[in-house]
Amino acid sequence: MTLHSSQWNRVGVLAAVLLALGVGDARAQGSGAGQTWGLGSFANRGVDPNTVATFRDLLRDELRSRMGVSFVDISAPCEGVECVRGAAAGSGASVVVHASVSQLGKKVVVSVNTADVRSGASRFSERMSAVGPEELDVIAARMAEAMARGTGTDDTAELGMITEPEAKQPLRREGRFAGTIALQGILPLAGFAGEVGGGGVELGLWFETLDIAIEPHVGARFDLGDKERDYFHLPIELGASYLFSRGDYSPMLGLGAGLHFVWETQHVQSTVGDYLLTSSSTVIEDQLMLFAFYVRAGMMMLRTYNGSMVLSVDYAVGFGEFQERSNEQAIRFNIQMVIGS
Repeated sequence: MTLHSSQWNRVGVLAAVLLALGVGDARAQGSGAGQTWGLGSFANRGVDPNTVATFRDLLRDELRSRMGVSFVDISAPCEGVECVRGAAAGSGASVVVHASVSQLGKKVVVSVNTADVRSGASRFSERMSAVGPEELDVIAARMAEAMARGTGTDDTAELGMITEPEAKQPLRREGRFAGTIALQGILPLAGFAGEVGGGGVELGLWFETLDIAIEPHVGARFDLGDKERDYFHLPIELGASYLFSRGDYSPMLGLGAGLHFVWETQHVQSTVGDYLLTSSSTVIEDQLMLFAFYVRAGMMMLRTYNGSMVLSVDYAVGFGEFQERSNEQAIRFNIQMVIGS
């Protein structure tokens, strides 16, 4: 039997629908949607009982929101997850959750464990520290997010969700003011003394909120490797970028604009005549100010640290009254360090 093109299209659509349903079902199963979990009483070691009860409520609500599970209370007093698992028999729970909240000097240490009721297999076991009860909401959110992703709490670190004791990832809740230094490679598309490749260096300031980075900078851009075609650009620009992630690795898109002070020299050879050829050399010199703008795409790495790196690519256009043209264009490749908290 031979299938016509329209029939093949129907088969393809049906396959896509079945695949989408399978993926959606797998995601639903992985997230715990529709499951019932048992929530035991949390062990308290030197912490105010109201604080422990509040953390229990926070963790339950975060798990409901992120995983779609429902809960039954396991009322037996327990010091460990195995005790809660035994007490959950007959409750209808498929997974049990237990936690301990302990005072350790000035820190509050929280341990959370989950186990499968039927097999007893451990499903999650993590510990985090806070400087006080005020950070327990962050711990509850991080624990729930780690369970939902099936990862550790280290993988859920992001700006606004970092506790102070996490020394390797400094606390930054709102924003930072930092300095920047960048190296550039320039690939001209038009202008730049006859499209001569070049490089550059920039110094700037960096103000970063949870989702936006604003960056004023100045720099120097210059030709590389051609003695008869020279240029020097002095840019003064202001850029803004949107940061798509609050974790350590964040894609970014941005744009910027500014003024460029430009000095360019170009030796141009010309030949005239059909039979008797005459050659001449002309030096074109331009000194002017450009209005320029650029669009940027890149990746910010180590964002939650005091020292971050940005790799980006710009498409830049400058407008001005050159002797032989009205604009210049280039692709710029940037390696940038952001230093400061």
